[in-house]
Amino acid sequence: MRTKMQIIAVIVSLLIVGCTWSVRAQTGMSEAQEILAVWHKEKKVLVQEFMKLNTAEDSKFWPVYDAYMQERTQLAHDRVAILSEYVNNYTSLTDEKAETLTNWILDNDLQLTKLEMKYYGKFKKAISAYKASQFMQMESYLQTTIRSEIQDALPFIGELEKIKAN
Repeated sequence: MRTKMQIIAVIVSLLIVGCTWSVRAQTGMSEAQEILAVWHKEKKVLVQEFMKLNTAEDSKFWPVYDAYMQERTQLAHDRVAILSEYVNNYTSLTDEKAETLTNWILDNDLQLTKLEMKYYGKFKKAISAYKASQFMQMESYLQTTIRSEIQDALPFIGELEKIKAN
């Protein structure tokens, strides 16, 4: 199961990275939104396979999951927009723009953490602390894998200047 999650997470993250690089065009953002929508459908299948919920848990878990994903979707779209802004500006990044982008990312991370805390409580009430923790662990794994792939694809601040200097 872990290998399947890794493969899907890497594929999705590469698609998202590819999309962030192409967001300069107006159609790029709708492309990113389409990719995220497909990812959410694929993720739901992974969650079903991983969680192995019984019928009683199933009926309680999915409404909470759907509400969580609905709120989380906006944060994912915001994250793609922030990364796109970085891609569009990294060659001419000023102190002011770097600070703005960093604050946006930190705020996005904080909002995501608050959302996860809120929904962990809801999942725990719906299905149990054990199963809620299992879901949160899977969620964290997928997010970390995707973020790692995106980070590997994006240049570090100042990286291009070092290449040009050599």
